[in-house]
Amino acid sequence: MTGRATRRCVAAFLLAAAWPAAAQQAAPPPDAGEGNCLTSGCHANLAEGAVVHMPVEDEACDLCHTPRATGHAFDTPDPIGETCLGCHDDPAGGMTGHVHGPVAAGRCTGCHDPHRSDRGKLLRADSPELCWRCHGRVQTWEGRRPVRNVKEEIETAELPHGAVDAGCDTCHPPHASDYGRLVTDAFPDGPYARGAEGSYALCFACHDETMLEEGADTGFRNEQKNLHRVHVAREKSRSCALCHSPHGGAAHLIRSRAPFGQWDLPIDYEPLADGGRCAVACHEQREYHRGGAETAAGGS
Repeated sequence: MTGRATRRCVAAFLLAAAWPAAAQQAAPPPDAGEGNCLTSGCHANLAEGAVVHMPVEDEACDLCHTPRATGHAFDTPDPIGETCLGCHDDPAGGMTGHVHGPVAAGRCTGCHDPHRSDRGKLLRADSPELCWRCHGRVQTWEGRRPVRNVKEEIETAELPHGAVDAGCDTCHPPHASDYGRLVTDAFPDGPYARGAEGSYALCFACHDETMLEEGADTGFRNEQKNLHRVHVAREKSRSCALCHSPHGGAAHLIRSRAPFGQWDLPIDYEPLADGGRCAVACHEQREYHRGGAETAAGGS
């Protein structure tokens, strides 16, 4: 091969090698509005699932994503929370007093997959595993109530609360509530309530409200004296959560320690053959007997 022929061969090779790059540069950027994101083979898996988000199902990617991409980065033109509210109603329903942290921060995709899911409501996991992503460890933020490790509370409890099996949303709405601690109905947000009537609707959605009536059939009694009524059915009503853990505890969900402001007060509950005994800051150690008289410890 002559020198001239060699140079022509090399030039042809370099031109052929450069052609794909030049063609790619000349091609227009991809367009989310063309509806080919799912059919091109790149993102087909985004439509695979028992529940597919409507924009994905309709191949309307540009409802959420910037139509023209730069470097194929189809960002959302607005923050995720604002993008979702472009179609969905405000999940807080106008409630501003008690809004779940992810909702207030617009982190909808923390719980919901924006494309598809094998679960209803496009949830990323089933309850309670979804909740454990945040509530499975202690978290603190300045100016906000700490997030407790509820997962550990339940898993280490001698007796988990029956409502746990029904799902966290039995007691807690996932987005917002009119009540403190993000519960579904009325419940004291502290150790006391002003009277029992209407204060414990959360608990009485499952439990029988007659437990507060005089002479009701309850295990927490001294002979016929209803001790639930003594503690709760009064002007300065003692919250159920002072003695009972809403997630799980010992027998009868009784706590080992009572939360009171910045303190945790030991309850020292001990079951007896026909009753029990306890001592908290409210009173000295006292016993109750379903077949005998209430006495101070050691008394008769």
